[in-house]
Amino acid sequence: MKDAARPVISALKEAAYDRSGSVATLAAEALYGLGEKEAALQAYINILQDINVYDYSDRNWALNSIDIIHELSPEIASPELINAVKNVVQYRNDNPISGSVAGYEMRTAPYLLQKWGVEMEVSNERGGFAPGDFRAERPAGAERPGTNL
Repeated sequence: MKDAARPVISALKEAAYDRSGSVATLAAEALYGLGEKEAALQAYINILQDINVYDYSDRNWALNSIDIIHELSPEIASPELINAVKNVVQYRNDNPISGSVAGYEMRTAPYLLQKWGVEMEVSNERGGFAPGDFRAERPAGAERPGTNL
């Protein structure tokens, strides 16, 4: 099936930089699944770092996608991606927001960092969680923090 999908890789690479965070995230996820891992990582990093194009919900889409991929491919947690996730936490520590879903990225990003064994101070203001609030391993059937899954 991967070989049959080869003709769409260039379109996926373009879609991975779409202004819609959900489109960009789904394209990055597809690229990763097709073996275009470096292109996918760069797209994820772009979503996490471009605060002018993508908002907190877009970043949360990307973080959730990264978490799901990590379950099968732990190598996705590259130093460059870890730094991008740390930057999300630092940005939100410096620029807290409020709202019913505004805290999701500050649930998911620290959760991923802890899961990957990365220590980082997290503000508890406006929905954030401090390191230690999540366990790297969830009991079977437990909900993923910061997701609707």
